[in-house]
Amino acid sequence: MPQLIYKQRKYPMVCLGDMIHRIAINTRTQTVPIAVPGQYSETFVKVLDVWAFIETVKELEMFDSSNVSHVVSHKMIIRWLPYLTSEYWIKYKNEYYKIVSMQDMENENRFQLLFCTTRGDIAKLSNWA
Repeated sequence: MPQLIYKQRKYPMVCLGDMIHRIAINTRTQTVPIAVPGQYSETFVKVLDVWAFIETVKELEMFDSSNVSHVVSHKMIIRWLPYLTSEYWIKYKNEYYKIVSMQDMENENRFQLLFCTTRGDIAKLSNWA
């Protein structure tokens, strides 16, 4: 159980010592080959390795800007990165996680709370989004 700091905050903050998981932040590019339509290829390029606190979430559903539903499977807390957007992907233990939403905890530019969903099998085209 992580040690939580309670200092008149809306919700508990995580201590740096609780960030024990090493994750990789990646960019993703997709290409469509001209010769074989429908055969997409994608590449992930690692941008940065960071330490994170990871928590599994049960039954949390979020909607993006186009009103598409995403089921959040994990919450991750990392040190604040000003350039991080939902276009980046997280790799942890050979699995990729899509960033559904993110939040600057307490608007202090110290920690970011990432709401992520597990990607699934890449052989299925429905998991390419």
